[in-house]
Amino acid sequence: MFHLDDEVRTVDAREMYEMACVRAARLRDAGVGPGDRVGVLGPNRPDWLAWAHGTWMRGAAVVPLPVPLRVRD
Repeated sequence: MFHLDDEVRTVDAREMYEMACVRAARLRDAGVGPGDRVGVLGPNRPDWLAWAHGTWMRGAAVVPLPVPLRVRD
């Protein structure tokens, strides 16, 4: 369950799996595989979780990045 700006959105396991499969395929096409690290940047929304699950489906590690991201020298 996600409390978004203007609604509460519930994502069931089947929908999350389908979302994650699409993202896992995109990661595969980008060459992501077991043992890789994938930075996931974004707010706490269903899409962020789908990217995390897609990353795990590829055998890679999720590196959550905070929003806003502050890059320093």
